[in-house]
Amino acid sequence: MTSTFVELLDRLRSHRGPVLTWYGPDRSELGGSVAARWLAKTANLLATDLSPDLFGSSETGTDTDTRLAPRGVLSLGLGSSWQAVMWVLAAWLSGWETTTEDSEQPSDVLVTDHIGEAALRAVEEGIAVLVQDTDPLALSWGGPALPEGALDALGALMAQPDGLLEDPDPDPTTLVEGEHGLTVADLGATVEGPPRVVLVEGSPARDARRILARWNSGASVVVVASSIDPAIRERLAAQERARQVV
Repeated sequence: MTSTFVELLDRLRSHRGPVLTWYGPDRSELGGSVAARWLAKTANLLATDLSPDLFGSSETGTDTDTRLAPRGVLSLGLGSSWQAVMWVLAAWLSGWETTTEDSEQPSDVLVTDHIGEAALRAVEEGIAVLVQDTDPLALSWGGPALPEGALDALGALMAQPDGLLEDPDPDPTTLVEGEHGLTVADLGATVEGPPRVVLVEGSPARDARRILARWNSGASVVVVASSIDPAIRERLAAQERARQVV
């Protein structure tokens, strides 16, 4: 059972074998130490270069109710991918709220896999824009030239330390409750089941909640794209020595 970000990272690092296998356009597999490193680097980037209150300019509520506002709002346009799940979990566990690229909700940071209207508009509005290549072997952005003001997400992430720079406040009242944040119930959720399971992908937020619950239970997770035929899904489950669950 995970009650803090640090405990989750420790749990992942101690896990033998893969903790997350993702069947999208390609097969990607993350061992526990790799997943922990992605989460820590993402959290560090959110806490430093991307923090809206880095210079004390963000209104985060009163001293008596820290849930009035999140540390920041992260907008995601990475589709359904393991990279999106890493951003969502790191943001939630750091007290951020997440939303989608097409949402009308104001955000502090946009992370996207393409340079579209939303990214160009965000740059014009002074919102931090990071463009991320989601190819599993990518080390930097390999698409069209980035607009002035946008950053290469992978470059920014890889520049961060592998371990947490700060221990996010473990007090559950600092979490952003609701659809776009990690509830207290989510934080400690566990699910009984086999040690390796297959889930069909959904939204990044839904996938993040389900994956966290399985990780809290010590399980390894295989996520299969919803576009993959059920018969092929069954063969993949057998190949991965995992059991399909709802």
